[in-house]
Amino acid sequence: MLLDIQIKNFRCFEDTKIERFQRVNLIGGKNNSGKTALLEAIYIYISPEPQSILFLKELRKEFSSVNQKSPEITWENFFLNRNTEKEIELIGTTKEKTEEEINSFIFPRTVRLNTSQSTRKLKDKEIATVSLNNIYSGNKIESNSLNDHISILNYQNLFRLFIYSEINLIDKENNSKLFFKEDYEIKTQGNSIIISKGVRDYSTIRRQGINKNHEIISKYLRQWLEKNSIFCVLSLAKISNRELAKNFDLAILNDKSDEILNILQQLDPSIAEIRTLTINEPDIYLRRKGGNFLPISLFGDCFNRVLDIILRIINSKNSVCLIDEIENGIHYQNQREFWRSLFKLAIELDIQIFATTHSLEMIKAFADIGLEYPNEGAYFELARHEKTNQIVSIKRDLDVLQYSLKHEGGVGLRGE
Repeated sequence: MLLDIQIKNFRCFEDTKIERFQRVNLIGGKNNSGKTALLEAIYIYISPEPQSILFLKELRKEFSSVNQKSPEITWENFFLNRNTEKEIELIGTTKEKTEEEINSFIFPRTVRLNTSQSTRKLKDKEIATVSLNNIYSGNKIESNSLNDHISILNYQNLFRLFIYSEINLIDKENNSKLFFKEDYEIKTQGNSIIISKGVRDYSTIRRQGINKNHEIISKYLRQWLEKNSIFCVLSLAKISNRELAKNFDLAILNDKSDEILNILQQLDPSIAEIRTLTINEPDIYLRRKGGNFLPISLFGDCFNRVLDIILRIINSKNSVCLIDEIENGIHYQNQREFWRSLFKLAIELDIQIFATTHSLEMIKAFADIGLEYPNEGAYFELARHEKTNQIVSIKRDLDVLQYSLKHEGGVGLRGE
C-alpha cells in the first residue's frame, strides 16, 4: 500500500508531498489543482514502465500529428511548464503485508523521468537511506533523498525519454543492502515508438552480509515487483459491451456473481438476476422481478459505471485502483451504497483506491460511509498556495471531514 508520494516537476506539480494515504482515498479540489495529474503520478510510480507512459499519453490524446511532425516535443507535456531540462522525480514509500515471520515491510522507491541519460550516472549515489530494523518492525521510515540535484545535460535528441527506478535498502551497521533498479528508454522514430530495455533483472538485487531477515525482505520485494498491479477507470470513457461481459464471466469464475448481484440490488432492489448473453455480441443483461432480461444499457449510466468499477476491482486482487471523477454517472441517492461496496471490497481484496471528485454530495457520502470503517479512508484537498502558486495537499481524516460537512457546510472543501 502506498503511504506517501513526493512529486517534482511533473505536469502541474513543482514540488508537492502528499502523506498518510489510507486504503480508500478521495481527492478533491478546483479545476487545475492537480487531481488527475496526481493519479497519473501514482500510476507511473507504481508501474514505472514504458507501457504506463504510452497509456497516459493515449488517455490525454497526446499522440497527434503535431508529435509526428515535431518529435522533440513528444514528452514535453509530462514536464512542469514543458521544461525538459529539469527531470521528473517521484519519491514514495510503500508498505506491504506478509504472511509469515513479519507483519509488514516498508521500502522507498524513487522514479525519475528525463530526456537525457544522466540518471544512469547515479551509480555511486544513494537515492534513499533506510534502516532495515525499521522495515522489520513495520514502523514508518524516514527517507533521506539526495540534497544535491543531479544536473541534466541538454541533448539534441530530445525525443528520447528515459525512465529510471530504484529501491535501495541499506543497513549501515551490518554493512548490508538490498538493491534493485530498472531503466528503460522510449524514443520516437517517424510514426513509430521504440522501447529499449535497460536493466530489469532480479539479479541486480545485491545482498551483502546476508541473514534470515534479508532473505525474507528479498522474497517479498520480488513479489511486489512482480505484482505491480494497477488499473485506471476513466471518467467519461464507456467500456464496451464485450469487455464488460468478459469481466463479468471472469468474476463468475472467481465465484463473485452473487456478490455483484447484491451490489446492484442495493442500487435497485427490484433487480432479480444478472447474466451474460450473446445475441449480436456478448453483453450484460439484467432482469427485474416479474420482468424479462434487458441489456444493461437500458438501465442507465449508473449501472454501467458501477458494474465496470466493481468488476475491475473484483478481478484485480492485491492491486491499486485509480478512478477519475468517480461521481460521473452515479446518482447522489446511490452514492452511499456505492461507497459501502468499495470499502468492503477494498478491505476484502487488499486493494488501495484513489478517486477524484468535484461533487460535494460524493464527498458527503464518502464521509458518512467511511466512518463505518475506522482508519481505512481519508480525504485530500488539493489547492494552490496563494503566494507561491504551488500545489499543496490538505489531509482530512474522516471525523474531521464529517465535522466540516456538518458544522461548516463543507466550506473549504473542493478547493473553495
